[in-house]
Amino acid sequence: MKRTTGIVREMDALGRVVIPKEARDLLKIAPADSLEIFIDGTNQIILRKYTSTVSCMFCSSTEGIKMFKEKLVCSECWWEAIGGRPVEEPPAPEDKPAKTNRLNKEAQLARLAKVLRENPGSNQKRIAEIMGLSQGRISQLMKEIQQQACKIFAR
Repeated sequence: MKRTTGIVREMDALGRVVIPKEARDLLKIAPADSLEIFIDGTNQIILRKYTSTVSCMFCSSTEGIKMFKEKLVCSECWWEAIGGRPVEEPPAPEDKPAKTNRLNKEAQLARLAKVLRENPGSNQKRIAEIMGLSQGRISQLMKEIQQQACKIFAR
């Protein structure tokens, strides 16, 4: 949902723009927080407070996240949307780093989301160790998640 604030800011010679304090307070953006920058198809720049966790586009939950038509949705919202009740999911197979390299990209993305939820604040090197993948592969998967998020918010 877009809403206008009536606030206009000039960009300085270095391309910087000050985000008004009222907007920062409303969105709970602190001075040290990182912002993600998105560009949508209508020539708009969108700023969003960055979070390294993958969350549901509806309720922001980080539990049971799945990709549905290029959107991240938790199990609860999924079942609510289709009007059914959650069915207990079978337990996930034991994670074995030696076999992780052979998983397809979707499985690696799902596992990465799980690892990010379980290890908030971990750097890519640590995540690579946990998953048994190279740091470069983790970087590729993180970019894929960011691209998927951009597609979600561009619509």
